[in-house]
Amino acid sequence: MANKVFIFSILAGVALIASAAGLVNINTADLATLETLNGIGPSKGQAIIDYRTQHGPFAKIEDIQNVSGIGAVTYSNIKDYITVGDTTPPPTQTQGQTDSQTQTQTQTQTQTAASNNGSLPPAISATITGNAQAYAGAGSSFVGAAFDAGANPLTAGVRYTWNFGDGSTAEGRGVIHTYEYPGTYSLVLDIAYNYSSASVLMHIAVAQAAVVLVAEGDGSLTVDNNAKTDMDIGSWTLHDGGKSFVIPEGTVVVAGGGVRFSSAVTGLAGSRGAVLLYPNQTQAASATVGSNSPLHGVKVSVAAQAPAPVSNNTNKKTPAKPAPTASVPTENSNLAAAASSGASMPAWALYGALAVVLGIGAAGAYYVQTKPSVTPNPADEFEIE
Repeated sequence: MANKVFIFSILAGVALIASAAGLVNINTADLATLETLNGIGPSKGQAIIDYRTQHGPFAKIEDIQNVSGIGAVTYSNIKDYITVGDTTPPPTQTQGQTDSQTQTQTQTQTQTAASNNGSLPPAISATITGNAQAYAGAGSSFVGAAFDAGANPLTAGVRYTWNFGDGSTAEGRGVIHTYEYPGTYSLVLDIAYNYSSASVLMHIAVAQAAVVLVAEGDGSLTVDNNAKTDMDIGSWTLHDGGKSFVIPEGTVVVAGGGVRFSSAVTGLAGSRGAVLLYPNQTQAASATVGSNSPLHGVKVSVAAQAPAPVSNNTNKKTPAKPAPTASVPTENSNLAAAASSGASMPAWALYGALAVVLGIGAAGAYYVQTKPSVTPNPADEFEIE
């Protein structure tokens, strides 16, 4: 009996100490402070710290029963001596800050915090990362993020719900959405974490892309922006001949200007069959041919490159042929003429004529060599009286 009285006195003393010191904030108390609670030793105190580090602050004091080792009996002993504390006020907007996304986020945090009176879950905040300018039919990507009251990222147990403002919704931290028509849309992200929630709004200006793809003829491709505002073509794709080149993020084409991509950079042939694709891989433009490009397909004039043909003009003066001489034709001359005109004679006739000439020449030479020489008689030549 004496032991029971002693134990009761100790517990009463601990309670009086805790009451004198005020309630223990289980969201901020250190290990030594947590050990002042009835039934909380070093192991259970560390379990409380580990739980709130992993899952975030306790929304209400009853949630401490979710900690391993703390059951209904322990909770009953400490419930009158613990608190979850007041919600930390949201950060205010810094002076000179003009970013519309940050302004919207701050307003959302303020509205959420106003609803928390200390017994409700602490405020959390949300942000959207994405391009506020989009193109009809192109597809845009958006990524959400969630933060606790201390601006620490929440990485697990967060639910992301998107409303794109055109009747479409989606869930997930990162989403891709295609706006079909030009206009201004209100993109809303709602996040939920444990018993806390927050929202953020972002206005998306959707325009009709005025883009032209030009094949220059040297393998390069030019993306022209005919709109009155700058155009971000990051993550768009150039495709040609079965190969693709993804344009780096942050590539901007100024209004009325163009960006020329070298084949050394893209690895593409730059033919007239090239196409430009949106991030969602639908076609934005097909290649046209530059004004000075050899890809036009214009026929090259033959007269401009081929040598001039020989003229058959009958009025062209030709050298006069010499008049024929009045020579008496001989057999040999006739044969020679026939030989000289062999181009118009059959081959066998030409060879036969040559054989006859050679035969006559050989016979004449033989006759001259074998004819007996006769010594003239002077008496025959002169009359002797």
